[in-house]
Amino acid sequence: MEFYTVLSIFFVVLTTLFGIVIGSFLNVVIYRIPEGRTIVKGHSMCMSCGHELGALDLVPVFSWLFLGGKCRYCKAPIASRYIKIESFTGLVFLTFSLGHISYQLDILNLYDKMHLVLFGAYCVNLLVLASLVSSMMIYYDKKRSFYGYCVFSGCAAVLLSACTVLLSSFKAAAAYLLISVSVALIIVGIIALFSKILRKKYTKTDFWLDLPFAFYYAYFGKMSIGYEYSLIASVMLFILPRLILKDTKYDKYTAIVSTCGLVLVNIIGFIINQFFDNLLVSFLVF
Repeated sequence: MEFYTVLSIFFVVLTTLFGIVIGSFLNVVIYRIPEGRTIVKGHSMCMSCGHELGALDLVPVFSWLFLGGKCRYCKAPIASRYIKIESFTGLVFLTFSLGHISYQLDILNLYDKMHLVLFGAYCVNLLVLASLVSSMMIYYDKKRSFYGYCVFSGCAAVLLSACTVLLSSFKAAAAYLLISVSVALIIVGIIALFSKILRKKYTKTDFWLDLPFAFYYAYFGKMSIGYEYSLIASVMLFILPRLILKDTKYDKYTAIVSTCGLVLVNIIGFIINQFFDNLLVSFLVF
């Protein structure tokens, strides 16, 4: 097995584990943000007995499994949603990592001085994905959305633009950022327009939910292979569920469906890339 292949596998595994850990933190974010509580202070505790949880109680996925889904102290059932969110975030990170194998090769090129910049851009993308997972669950629970997610995505875009400046030029970074903002607003505008045509409400809550997702498709997806095609696929997987499920009893699932769409696009992209790479190699050998 080639050196870069081993490193790439390690990179995928590490990204997945990072996603599971981030998913554990998202459980805190999803619970506290709607209540207006801080996410940087305070200890985690059992929701039944109020006992402060120790380090062994907070190991993502494994603590829930080893404790049989029950509190170590009062034996009350612990909701399975915690392990589901941790696992789902790990899955999102896993599929993102698989969908960007070729990008990882550039990151792992230790002889290129820019590999740290590329790694930084990679991590920024993962954190924005994590914010979308958090946003989708808050909408699922409370039918609410927060402009803070747009602010976070905007700050992440500025940071990523700084990386782009180092890799290309300020003009290119600024132009791409401007185009991406325009595309994101167009996507949101399409949803708002068709909502009106279909006689469905479009509120501020909808706007603050849609904008971070639309901006992710328009800006952060540029690392993808076949970006133009993945953008079209992702946008359709986002717009159609929003319009079909909006103002129905299943409306709360729309953000979840959209995030699952991102996972699907990454999986398909990985399969296609691997298929065509192998096909090309076979052709050249033949």
